[in-house]
Amino acid sequence: MNGDGRVNGRDLSRLVLAILLGKATAPAYDIDGDGRISHHDLIALIRVLTSR
Repeated sequence: MNGDGRVNGRDLSRLVLAILLGKATAPAYDIDGDGRISHHDLIALIRVLTSR
């Protein structure tokens, strides 16, 4: 999401801030692919980060 080609804590921070500020509109924030950006995307990203 932050353009560095890696999924890490910076991406998590970016998603949390975007959701809290109401600015999570980019398709890159739709982690679970359901067409909406919500806490479900946050959970999906956390699962990606913890599955390593």
